[in-house]
Amino acid sequence: MLSILGLGIQALSGIAGFAMPFVGDILGFFKKKQENGHELALMEMQGKLAKEEAGYRLEETVEKTGSADFAAAHKPQISFGVQILDKLADLKWSTWISAPLAYMFSFLDFLIGFVRPGVTYSLIGLYIATKWATFATTKDVTTIWSAEDMILLEMVLGFWFGYRTRKKIGTK
Repeated sequence: MLSILGLGIQALSGIAGFAMPFVGDILGFFKKKQENGHELALMEMQGKLAKEEAGYRLEETVEKTGSADFAAAHKPQISFGVQILDKLADLKWSTWISAPLAYMFSFLDFLIGFVRPGVTYSLIGLYIATKWATFATTKDVTTIWSAEDMILLEMVLGFWFGYRTRKKIGTK
């Protein structure tokens, strides 16, 4: 029995003697794996941080662009009529000559400023007139209020109210 036990111990010591040079490498492998895991986690966190930072920069750029667009849209328009009046006052021309020119350019300013609202009001008026004429001939409300009209109404309301709300809330 002792000889079997001695053989087992001898075999174990042989295996241990053979494996001992590799123990340092195995421990080094696990240590390196732990260090690399830490480095990998650090790199993942840096990647997430860079992604969030890029998102914040994008939001900031969008806000700056929106503010610049808003400022450009609400910038006072330079009036031709006022500029002409100023130049004519400097030239000291007669009122008979300068007044009609000033009125003509003031009317031109009015026409230039009225293009978009004029087209919008004209189209809305045409739409209402068409619906009114259809109702007058059919006397049926269901024929004048179709799915296309509902889509048009939703689009207009969504543009005027949804975009403003989204802009104020700041949703992405």
